[in-house]
Amino acid sequence: MRHFNKRISAAVTSIVLIACMVAGCTKPVTISEGSSASGSTEVSASQSTTGKETMGTSLAAIARPKLVSGELETGTATGLVANVEDYAVADDFSNVMTYNVLEYASDEMKTKLKNNLFVVAGDAGMEFFHIYEFNRYVQLPSFITVDSLMHTYHLYFMKLLKNTEKEYLFDRVKTMTDKLYERTLKDYETYKGTEWESAALKNIEFAAVAKALTGNTPDVPAAASEAVNYELEHIKSASAIDQSMIINKMEDYSQYKVRGYYEGDETLEKYFKTMMWYGRMTFPTDSEELQRSALLLTLAITDTGLEEWRTVYGVTAFFAGNSDDNGVAEYIPCILEAYGDKVSADVLKSDKMAFSKFMEEVNKLPAPSINSVPVEKTDDNVVKGFRVMGQRFTIDAFVMQNLVYRAVEALDDGTARMLPNVLDVPAAFGSDTALNIAKAEGASKFPDYSTNMDILRKSVNNIPEAKWSENIYSGWFNSLLPLLEVKKDGYPAFMKSEEWVKKDLECFAGSFTELKHDTVLYSKSVMAEMGGGWEEEVDFRGYVEPEPVVYGRVYALTNAMRDGLKNLGIIKDEDVELLDSLATVCNNLRSISEKELKGEALSDEDFEFIETYGGTIEHLWYKSYDDGTGATIDSSDHPASLVVDIATDPNGEVLELANGTPSVIYVVVPVDGTLRIARGVVYNFYQFTVPIANRMTDTDWGVMIGTVPVEGADGYPEYHKADNIPDKPAWTTSYRAER
Repeated sequence: MRHFNKRISAAVTSIVLIACMVAGCTKPVTISEGSSASGSTEVSASQSTTGKETMGTSLAAIARPKLVSGELETGTATGLVANVEDYAVADDFSNVMTYNVLEYASDEMKTKLKNNLFVVAGDAGMEFFHIYEFNRYVQLPSFITVDSLMHTYHLYFMKLLKNTEKEYLFDRVKTMTDKLYERTLKDYETYKGTEWESAALKNIEFAAVAKALTGNTPDVPAAASEAVNYELEHIKSASAIDQSMIINKMEDYSQYKVRGYYEGDETLEKYFKTMMWYGRMTFPTDSEELQRSALLLTLAITDTGLEEWRTVYGVTAFFAGNSDDNGVAEYIPCILEAYGDKVSADVLKSDKMAFSKFMEEVNKLPAPSINSVPVEKTDDNVVKGFRVMGQRFTIDAFVMQNLVYRAVEALDDGTARMLPNVLDVPAAFGSDTALNIAKAEGASKFPDYSTNMDILRKSVNNIPEAKWSENIYSGWFNSLLPLLEVKKDGYPAFMKSEEWVKKDLECFAGSFTELKHDTVLYSKSVMAEMGGGWEEEVDFRGYVEPEPVVYGRVYALTNAMRDGLKNLGIIKDEDVELLDSLATVCNNLRSISEKELKGEALSDEDFEFIETYGGTIEHLWYKSYDDGTGATIDSSDHPASLVVDIATDPNGEVLELANGTPSVIYVVVPVDGTLRIARGVVYNFYQFTVPIANRMTDTDWGVMIGTVPVEGADGYPEYHKADNIPDKPAWTTSYRAER
């Protein structure tokens, strides 16, 4: 861990890491009246660079937003002691109500079900609700999984973020961009013939690209046309790493391939590319010319588009967190410190000492925690600079960044850990099983990996609880952490094996994949350097996977998302009602699982909730895709499968995480003194690499695994599974079986 230790001394490692992880290693700026320029700041009325406009807009709302103040109320009982009697299965399952599940089961399935008290076997169809509804029809007990709830939460996070971007944010991005472009044209005329001319031209090029990406073709001055066309061509091809003509640094243009739920929607595709441009293009502090550009951009946004910038940044920060890079909020105090409260074009052109002071101030700003751009071995391992709407700091990306090259040094033979493993994340948060698997898969040969992992593990334990409620992304991630706790005495027998620990890791990875998928635009990716009735009464009462802390956290997060969006004024009444319904589901699951763990009898209402769970989540699924047009909605058109890239090896590969069609899980559960097999649905997780030019979309992945049709020879759609579907991670196979 040579580079990592050079940056952080042992005595302060934990403090610095915690600060980075909870604040994004970018100085939190709280801007209020009467504060000094060096800390919290209000920009007073001052002369703009044109001498005509003023910077006199209060920047109070630029303060980095928080979801709520303090901890979220989960409703989870404190001090709960699990008290479920232990049990075992007879060799012939004679002490278990099997509901004919085993009649056609493979020997492998029976063996794993007996030994582990659960087995994952078979395909659940396109969506999670199908099996639960079918259970009710055939009178088979349902096993309600954490997976099914987290997937339903993902549907609503995706729906609300997508609608917000399309109906609310895109127009503001367009307006801000139009204003910014017009301002850059004026600035160029103002600074012609001075040492600021080149910087002003760079800004025309930068803003012209953004304007073109929004769909408004700009009338570009001849001096800027070559660079603008170059950037737009590279963004359109979206296939390679190449040097940017504007910032003269390497840029990964493959990141501009439209992915996630943005794919296929004209408005969202424009929004994706524009925000990716604003989020990735860095004006580095090692270039005075580009810092002049950054200064002028800051003033231009403050003068002309601050309201739009503030709105877009604030809303996206509510969902995805704060920027990992310095931007408008960080540069304003630097400008004030250097130039005072009057910044005119004449002053900028003549006061070289003030610009030197500005450079001193921006160089004091913290570097980003996560590297998302290509850097050479001889460069700093992160590029420090200015971004208009920087991509967001996430704790998981910070963890992975410090477990790949150069934070983890290459071996003497040149072998380097260029890509992380999804298991690095749960390992850092305390999962010994995840750590052991990651090491067995190759991480152990890098000495720095273990050293860095030890530091990360010690540090994450000290993150204040309130930090998890600062944005929806963090709250979602925190909801998954209880899955990493090893279940001990008092828990149901099926939860106490090493195989269940691995099953929980797949649940963690599956929901984590949905989280990264839904925030692919905002999250920094890691880059290493370079029914029918029955006549007979059947007892098919089911069971809830007892994870009350998970359910409590998702309950609190759902309420916080509803309240936050109401406060922002960007949520419809029908969506408020649906979030209320989702919160009720979460609260019921929390209450039932607490009763199960305490050994208390469930009520008839509890069992009815379990029995009708499939219809409940089917309704929520339907409403998550209902656009109000009355069009038919079918799960074949909206399968649960998806894919997202989370890390890049600049030598030419990207790491993809994916969920296939959901899988079926069978669990031996205790209900009122009897043992029975209950059936539920779990994630079907994949991890693999693809060439950088082939970052996968949901459509690409769906065609590969047979959930998205292709046109057949007769012109009709056909579903085919490709021959080259990646293997599932080896660690997921020990609790899975052929049906």
